[in-house]
Amino acid sequence: MHGSAVLSPLQTRLSVCVDDVASWTSANRLQLNAANTEVLWCGLPRRIAQPPSDRAMICGSNIQPASSVRDLEVWIDSGVTMSTHISKVVARTAT
Repeated sequence: MHGSAVLSPLQTRLSVCVDDVASWTSANRLQLNAANTEVLWCGLPRRIAQPPSDRAMICGSNIQPASSVRDLEVWIDSGVTMSTHISKVVARTAT
């Protein structure tokens, strides 16, 4: 089953969790930059084909789930494989 009614509780929990992290970082004189925040939709191939259609609310910003994200120069894709990372590294070294 796919639809925003099913995903809303998940998105609400995600938003509350990230807001808690943002509060903790602020209390410790750190900052969570919502503009650089990404949401990665991971799962089995069947679930990856059905990403959430609604954006997640992260620290007051609407974030569209991505199929791959980069963190510390490592690309992670929604299938949790290294194929995106390998493709990006090979393309970068080929030029």
